[in-house]
Amino acid sequence: LKMADVRLRDLNPAEFNYGVNVAGFLGVGTTSPAYILHVKPGTGNADFVLEKASAASILVQANSTTGKIGTQSNHSLLFLANNDEKMRLLTTGHFGLGTGSSVSTRLHVRGNSDTSDHDCAIRIVDADGTAGSVTPNIQFWTDSQQIYQIRANDSLGLQFRNASDATVVTFDENG
Repeated sequence: LKMADVRLRDLNPAEFNYGVNVAGFLGVGTTSPAYILHVKPGTGNADFVLEKASAASILVQANSTTGKIGTQSNHSLLFLANNDEKMRLLTTGHFGLGTGSSVSTRLHVRGNSDTSDHDCAIRIVDADGTAGSVTPNIQFWTDSQQIYQIRANDSLGLQFRNASDATVVTFDENG
């Protein structure tokens, strides 16, 4: 028996004890699904769809060419733009930027400094723009206390601070 189209409406709740097998596309909130799973939440809201390509399942905002989130068979969470992997979150909690599947530390950033000085950079920005008002920093902690801190701003230079938050080394603008 081959059916061209089956529509279930106003099921409150819908119950399928033996599952539902769909050979084509399944639409929720749409009468013309264009993807394997096409969910149309309502007027003015973006559609979300599930695509299946080789070993990857991808959740994507419909008609979007820029942003996708997907999982692979190893259950990594992938962040894609234009079908190119940009970030990866492993089940271990390791997070990689530009690393592909080779995420070897808790935070792993990979780029090519021959391309640009910014390609391998991690940037911390003082967004208020007032000279000396905020001290962007990197802090190193145990679970309960600071071990060390690196701070920088336009009037203090680059400071290294200890667990007591006392400055132990300062590099001013002249080095």
